Amino acid sequence: MKRNQENQGESNGSLSQWELLEAQNRELREVQQVLEETRERYADLYDYAPVGYLTLDRLGQVLEINLTAAAMLGVDREHLIGQPLAPHVAPGDSSVFFRHLRQVLDSGHFGATELRLRRKDYSDFDALLESVPEHSSRSQERCRTMLLDISDRKRTENALAHSRAALQHRARQLAHVNNELRSFSHMLSHDLKAPLRAMSNLAMVVEEDYGKNLDPEARRYLRMLRDRARQADDLINRVLAFSKADNPEAGTELIDVAALIREISSEVGAAASGFRIEIGEAVPTLETERLPLRQTLVNLIGNAIQHHDRDNGRIRIDAQEQGDFFEFTITDDGPGIPPAQQEGIFDMFRSFDQGNGISSGMGLGLVRKLVASRGGSISVESSPAQRGTTFRFTWPRQ
Repeated sequence: MKRNQENQGESNGSLSQWELLEAQNRELREVQQVLEETRERYADLYDYAPVGYLTLDRLGQVLEINLTAAAMLGVDREHLIGQPLAPHVAPGDSSVFFRHLRQVLDSGHFGATELRLRRKDYSDFDALLESVPEHSSRSQERCRTMLLDISDRKRTENALAHSRAALQHRARQLAHVNNELRSFSHMLSHDLKAPLRAMSNLAMVVEEDYGKNLDPEARRYLRMLRDRARQADDLINRVLAFSKADNPEAGTELIDVAALIREISSEVGAAASGFRIEIGEAVPTLETERLPLRQTLVNLIGNAIQHHDRDNGRIRIDAQEQGDFFEFTITDDGPGIPPAQQEGIFDMFRSFDQGNGISSGMGLGLVRKLVASRGGSISVESSPAQRGTTFRFTWPRQ
């Protein structure tokens, strides 16, 4: 009886041990399954990555390669593993490829290069190789390489380079044409100024020497002749100024714009004797070229005086910051500008007489060119419902 109980106890102990081993085996199988699923997931990530991955040795032999890289080359993966990559490098770039491998493996650091690879169908594509040495106990003579097709980027870069070269060529042509036009305008002004000056002087001599023998109508004609000669001379000077507007020769300087406006006001004192010129507190001091800014202000202030319909009036100049620019406003209380005339007011040789002056039609065209050549803009605001006109223009801070 006692022996039977002992046998039964041994049997129960063996069964428990067997169950324990079976449980351990199940756990091992579950862990193995998880590891296998993980390996498959990482294999999929490796094979179907959006870029190519390779493992290369010093001789350029393919030790590992994902499906993406194989597809780029147009070759099945099994036909690439264990084979040199060199046959898939475009002729002329083999030295680039091997130099890249040596640099990465000898330095032990990351390296990158661009070259052309050749597909199975003998078509080439631009590729970027980025490699790091594989630090493992197996070998230091291996590197892991990322392969990226950069053909689209290269085409864009080449197109941009071509466009840049074309623009530079066009800019050189325009500079040459501008220089010729500038030379022509100087020559033309010289050839025109001399006879105009002679004509004006001759009219003055005739008036002085024979004025007593001339009737009032003849003297009036002589004065008109001299006035027209002065107007033609002024027009020539404006053409010259316009031709040089976008080609500043002087350097920049620190300019107190309020002081510059006061200087301009004193110079036009006779014409502006009945006008009050106000300067806003925000009018700045800035680093710029004196002559272009001065010409701009002279023309806008002079325009407000010349086209006013009264002998007295008010002109106000203000400014405010606007990013990298200052926005200047010149506001008058004159008759205003009809909407139909505002559109073409900055065109060359367009003159809309609103007051008592005779205009060449170049002042505002010159202003627009001066402002645009400095990267600014200009506009006009005038409403028929009320008097006054406001010109706005932007000028760079420096």
